[in-house]
Amino acid sequence: MPRSRSLSAKTALITVRLEPKYRFALSLLARIRRRPMASVIEMLINQAMKDHDSGLFVPIKGKKGTKHRSILDDTWDPDEADRFVNIASTHPQLLTYDEEKAWKDIKQNPALWGADGKLILADLRHRWPAIKSVHNIDI
Repeated sequence: MPRSRSLSAKTALITVRLEPKYRFALSLLARIRRRPMASVIEMLINQAMKDHDSGLFVPIKGKKGTKHRSILDDTWDPDEADRFVNIASTHPQLLTYDEEKAWKDIKQNPALWGADGKLILADLRHRWPAIKSVHNIDI
């Protein structure tokens, strides 16, 4: 019988498939560092988040040379609906087909936009579960 576990609000459960060689490498890294495999995965992701060649940075050319802007910093928000809007408005090329359809529906729904032309995030957050369900979105 599977055991029910309660996850903290600070963590998320993911399941990944790895080739046996990568699974073994992860196990070795965890043993070497005397850490659980989840901690090693977090460490590796953290390293990738700091690496300008990881794809998480956009080069911005300026008069003083090239700087790098973090896509993660542009898009992260603890609220999932806000994260979606951040991705759609700052990096639309990262949207999946289903997310593009959802963003189009959001843009065309006058109930979600104020008279000033700004998205009413509180209304979007309220409708987010239905939008996710209809468009099969997982941000």
